[in-house]
Amino acid sequence: VASTINLSAIAGTVKACGEHLGLLKICLKAAKERDPNNYGLQASVILEHIKSRKLSGTTKKPENEGKSISPEKRSRISEDNSNEAVDDETARTSLETRWACYQVAIECLDDLFTTLEEANQKNNQKLNISSNMNTSIDSLEAGQSKNFDPILQRKVDDIWRFCLQSKDQLWHYALYDFLISSDIHRKRLTRLDTPFIQNWFDYAAHVAPETNAMLYAEWLEAVQRYSDAAKTLYKLAILDSSMDSDFDLVKRIQILCKALTDAKASSNSELVEQISDRLDVAELQQVIVRILKSKCEANPELLGEYAQGLQVAQQKLISLSDLYRAFGEAQNMPEIQLLVLHCAGQGNAEIIEHLWRTSIDQCLHDDQGWKFDCGDAEACVSAIREKVLFLSRTFLTSRSSAQNIESLRKTSNYIGKVFFLA
Repeated sequence: VASTINLSAIAGTVKACGEHLGLLKICLKAAKERDPNNYGLQASVILEHIKSRKLSGTTKKPENEGKSISPEKRSRISEDNSNEAVDDETARTSLETRWACYQVAIECLDDLFTTLEEANQKNNQKLNISSNMNTSIDSLEAGQSKNFDPILQRKVDDIWRFCLQSKDQLWHYALYDFLISSDIHRKRLTRLDTPFIQNWFDYAAHVAPETNAMLYAEWLEAVQRYSDAAKTLYKLAILDSSMDSDFDLVKRIQILCKALTDAKASSNSELVEQISDRLDVAELQQVIVRILKSKCEANPELLGEYAQGLQVAQQKLISLSDLYRAFGEAQNMPEIQLLVLHCAGQGNAEIIEHLWRTSIDQCLHDDQGWKFDCGDAEACVSAIREKVLFLSRTFLTSRSSAQNIESLRKTSNYIGKVFFLA
């Protein structure tokens, strides 16, 4: 019967009777009977993605690698495997047939969740609970909301258990898609322990990293795979194709900091060094942005000249060599050249001494002439001291493993001279 029944036609009546679990069972059974050979799996973009990752050798370590897989999980995985190859059209049609069944099931699940939320709000109002308190479905299932209808609570327990225990791999992918599209339910994904969640997460983070990679990292952290979490976050931070204006330099630095924390938790020293060095460059870039903004505020006529460079520097991560060329050399900013050389651990004593002198000279005069009266020693020393201390603080707080010893030596010399003059 399930293979021929009109699911959409009966859905309204079944839900009205409160038999949400029964409708879900019919939908998943219909999907299985309408694609008994699992041809739909061969049209799954998620499985195609995982297959290509395996061929390229970039697939992440499976969650259960090195561990025994329970008979229950093994049966779930094996039941969905389809080794019989079919043409693309047959596979695609089979997948669409399954997806039509899943859509009715998802609408049923969404309807129940909506009913739960509405009932909860009514109970809260009766108890005069502030309207800004929102008891999530997770807390309802955990029995943390004493004012909630226990019958609805048991119903959601039974339905959610059924959803997760299903052996239908494509159903799981449809369920995860539904959860991640909901602001209320997407966090549930980080606590799932199913045989199919990692493949789905790997694909979701690949196609939409800005919205899904952070969630994937949280799941990896939850299963204590800190190295993989750090790599996922690092890849997100250096993403070059982002069109999201909110995904700026500040956001990237925050992600790198989180990646560094995970890398340290993994005890992977090479990964810690890699992320730490990239974070150091990103923070240096942030310093350069502040320098450019400061120059524009002091000289508004420079805004047009710096506008494009500022826009790029505030959005994307830039390499040390590009920072040196674009802002140090092209804009004739010796302080930026000093900062980059220090971060890179490069530059001999002669070059660094020259850049220090040029940087200090620019404190006192520019293309327009002298900035101060040469007879006003206090003003001159104050300007020099400000520049030296700014560079010194940046040098000494750098976490890069490639710090330039010569820079530190020159910094110490100039600090001593400045305080002697003061």
